[in-house]
Amino acid sequence: MSFTYQQLADLVDGRLVLKTPEIAIESIADVITAKKNQLGYIANSKNIKFLENSKVGLVIVKEEWLNRCASNALVVKNPSLAFAKLTHIFKQKMSSKNEQHSSAVIDNSAIIDKSVKIAAFCVIGANVVIKKNCILQPHCIIEDNVIIDENCYFHPNVKVLIDVKIGKNCEMHSGCVIGSDGFANALDEQSKWHKIAQLGSVVIGDNVEIGANTTIDRGAINNTIIANGVRIDNLVHIAHNVNIGDDSAITACVAIAGSAKIGKRVLIGGNAAIADHINITDDVMITGLTAVDRDITEKGVYTGFMPYIKHKNWLKLSILWRTKVDKIVGFLRIHTKD
Repeated sequence: MSFTYQQLADLVDGRLVLKTPEIAIESIADVITAKKNQLGYIANSKNIKFLENSKVGLVIVKEEWLNRCASNALVVKNPSLAFAKLTHIFKQKMSSKNEQHSSAVIDNSAIIDKSVKIAAFCVIGANVVIKKNCILQPHCIIEDNVIIDENCYFHPNVKVLIDVKIGKNCEMHSGCVIGSDGFANALDEQSKWHKIAQLGSVVIGDNVEIGANTTIDRGAINNTIIANGVRIDNLVHIAHNVNIGDDSAITACVAIAGSAKIGKRVLIGGNAAIADHINITDDVMITGLTAVDRDITEKGVYTGFMPYIKHKNWLKLSILWRTKVDKIVGFLRIHTKD
């Protein structure tokens, strides 16, 4: 599959500035290694220097970078956003002559649109509903009573457990598990654990992407909620009854404990940890490795990490830090170069 310059420009409302003859664009590459039949982009002005020796056929740039660009240019206001949109037309999705592979096991009560593609060794449970244009790659398991709205894409080995609901235009990457039991136990007088049955489920909104080997637990009584437009990276754990607001983004290895409520447009950096029952307001950024152990009520950027020490000493230090922070900052300014 190939595209003309004008076809690409029309998709992102861009303007073409041509300096060499046009060659059809067949794929995407970074500008350093790109060839004449490939599309590249420049994310920021620091990378303009890479165009000096580039053989890229067409490059996405801002208007103000044109005077430093010797290649054919596709001029847009936001190169990163334009690039993001164009990547999808080059991405190869599963194609199959068979809408449902003969090795797939599908319960007779399942309601599956005729446009849905189901690859080898998938298992579809009772009363499942899968709406139009969904694709399930090999070895996906969809348990009883799951509802999947239209245009969803499931990579190999995705597990969606009983009663989960998934909205439109969602993408689930390999190995993710949606609807596993939350970690909930009661302790008796003999210090023996007794499991608390998890009776809720998981409800996922529209336009959500969930990364490889991420786990999202079902609610204990009420549902775990992942709202519209959320992006979740690989190896993230979301515990039972968590509520994540619209358009939030969570990067790799984050752990969010039970019943935490994350606001809209919250960004959480890698390896951060959110304690149980924490409330985080809208428009917050939490940097990598930060441990959040109390509510965040004002928007802004938050950071907090320290080497481990004995817990009793940490409690003393945390009190000192919170009450004497101005003195500590003043001391650091005097005794450090920065």
